[in-house]
Amino acid sequence: KPKNPTAQTKKSKTNIATTSIPASPASSSSIPVQMSNMSIHEMFASLQASLNTQTTQLSQLQQDMAEVKTSVSSLRSDMTVSQKQIQTLSEQFEAFTGNLKKVDNRLEVLEEKSTQLSRDVLRKELESAAYILRFQGIGQEKEENIYKVATEVITPILNLQPEEAFKEIDFVFRSHTAITRKARHPPELVIKFSRRAVRDQILKAVQNSTTEFRGQKIMILKDLPWKIRQLRKDYQFLVKILKQNEITYKWMFPEGLTFLWLGKTFRLDSMEKAKKFLQKNAEKLQYQPDTEESDLEENSNHPQGAAGRTRAQSRAQQGKSD
Repeated sequence: KPKNPTAQTKKSKTNIATTSIPASPASSSSIPVQMSNMSIHEMFASLQASLNTQTTQLSQLQQDMAEVKTSVSSLRSDMTVSQKQIQTLSEQFEAFTGNLKKVDNRLEVLEEKSTQLSRDVLRKELESAAYILRFQGIGQEKEENIYKVATEVITPILNLQPEEAFKEIDFVFRSHTAITRKARHPPELVIKFSRRAVRDQILKAVQNSTTEFRGQKIMILKDLPWKIRQLRKDYQFLVKILKQNEITYKWMFPEGLTFLWLGKTFRLDSMEKAKKFLQKNAEKLQYQPDTEESDLEENSNHPQGAAGRTRAQSRAQQGKSD
C-alpha cells in the first residue's frame, strides 16, 4: 500500500519538534554568556556615570572660570577706578603742594614785614628816647611838685633861668627800675625835653664832671628802649676793651658796634663777629681770652644772652637761699 503523505508529514514534524528541544547540558553552557553580558552592561553604566561626573565637573569648572573672568573684569574696573582716583589724588596733592608753597611764601613775606615792623617800632621808640634823660639819686618827697624838682635839677646844668629851663621840659614822671628797687633807692626822675638839643647839651655838660643836687651826687643816664638795652648788655665786655684801648665807637641799630681802628672800619653787628674779632686781635688789644672768652662764649650760647644768663643765675641763687 502506498504510504500516507499526511501521516509522514506529521511524523516528520514530530521528529523535528522532538529534536529541537535542547538537552540539559546545552542549557548550562549559556550561563557564562549571560554573565558576560551583565558585566559589559555594568562597565558601560560605570563609564556612563563617570562621564556624567566629569561632565558635571567640567560644567562646574566652566562656571568657576566664568566667575573668575567676572572677578577679573571687576578687578580691572576697580583698578581703572583706583588709577583714576590715584591720578585725582596726585593732582590734588600737587595743587595742595602748590598752595602750601604759596602759603610759605606769604609767611616769609609776613615774617619779613613783621620783622621790619618791629624794627620800625623799635626805631620810633629809640627816636622818642632821644628826648629823654633819667636822673638817679634824686630823693622823693611827699606831695612833691615834680616839675619844680625837674626845673631845679636842669637849671644849673643848662645855665638858664628857671623860667627858661621850665619851658624846655615836655613832661616829667617817676619810674622804678630793678636797680632802684634792689638798692632801695628812690624812683628815677624821668624828664622828656621839648628839643633833643637840650638833652644833648645836658649830656655834654656832665660828661666829665660830677653832678650834685641838694648836696647829693646824682647820675644822669640816657633813656633806651628795653629791647635795645638787652641787646647792648651782651656787648659791654667789648665796650670795656675798646675803652681800655681808647678806641672811639658808636652803637649800631638795633645792635652791635662800629669803630675805626688801625685805619680800618669795623662793623660788629653780631656776637659771632665780636667773638672772631677778639680772637683775631687779642694780642694787639691786650685781651686775655682765658677770662673774657669764657664770658663771651657763654653769652653767645645762652638763648637770652648775658641778661638771660644773669637772671638765671639770680633765680638759682634765690632758690638756694629759699
